[in-house]
Amino acid sequence: HGEICKLNGYAAAFDGPYFNEFVISCPKDAGEINNALAEHRITGGLDMAAYGMPKHMMLAFTETLCKDDIDALVSGLKEVSA
Repeated sequence: HGEICKLNGYAAAFDGPYFNEFVISCPKDAGEINNALAEHRITGGLDMAAYGMPKHMMLAFTETLCKDDIDALVSGLKEVSA
């Protein structure tokens, strides 16, 4: 959460505590970001467009992800938002 929100154009969509899921606002439509991430074999977040929030995605981090996976996501988000 913290590293993603440091990226230009990304921010937490809601204040308050969270466990392992949170929604971020994005500089572009989440679907567009997810498509660009997929080209790099990186899984993005849930596109919130169906809920009226096209420039938002929900991300979930569990024990199944390793630090390298998370680092790849952060790097990918930075790259596709440029």
